[in-house]
Amino acid sequence: MVERAIIVKRLLLVLFVVAQITMAPIILFSLTYLVEINYEAASIGIRTELIHWVVIAGLSYGMVSIALALVIGGFRPF
Repeated sequence: MVERAIIVKRLLLVLFVVAQITMAPIILFSLTYLVEINYEAASIGIRTELIHWVVIAGLSYGMVSIALALVIGGFRPF
């Protein structure tokens, strides 16, 4: 029972870390590239044609970050 609680806590920690590492770049890339501000017409628009690019860039950035952290951090599964 105690081992199961430890495993659940570790899985939740992994879930939080993966979500943070992948969602933060997606949100920041969205704020940077999807929002289009027109100062002359005083309007704000969203560039929907870049949504796929932003999601792919955020996920790849997250995967590269996790891989580098595991390799540089000395992760040894066995």
